[in-house]
Amino acid sequence: MIEESQCEYNVEASRKRSIGGREVFQCYDQGNRRRTIFVSNENEHIADGKQFKSDITNIISRWCNELLTNRAKTLVQTNNFRIDMQGMVNRNNQKYHNLQIQQNVPRQSGRSTTFALVLVPENLPEQITKRYVRRAFLESFQKQAEITIEVHSDPK
Repeated sequence: MIEESQCEYNVEASRKRSIGGREVFQCYDQGNRRRTIFVSNENEHIADGKQFKSDITNIISRWCNELLTNRAKTLVQTNNFRIDMQGMVNRNNQKYHNLQIQQNVPRQSGRSTTFALVLVPENLPEQITKRYVRRAFLESFQKQAEITIEVHSDPK
């Protein structure tokens, strides 16, 4: 998992800042001149899972990028939780994998079973390692927010 203080394997600096009500966490890769940005957007459908912290961090630790697919299906499962690929979504002319951590219980009316939601770019650049996706899941879980991962090349 990338801890806030660790966001620097080949990364020179990182910071959090608020942009128009959105919180952004950025990692800079100076060698490759790339910025990986974790954009946090409020999402009222993400449940508070503090009581499940151990279970959820456990399933996050099982994530690996080789599991990505364009089809809706369960990618990782434990007794109590699963990581589902919900399908592809479009944001700003870019396709993203809609990944969600959900509790393995029947959904009750008015109660969400989603505890994290991460949007990962369809053509996953090599620099988005499993540690970046895991960090996005953790940010989503802790903030009860949707996290979109964006990668930008900085001009040389």
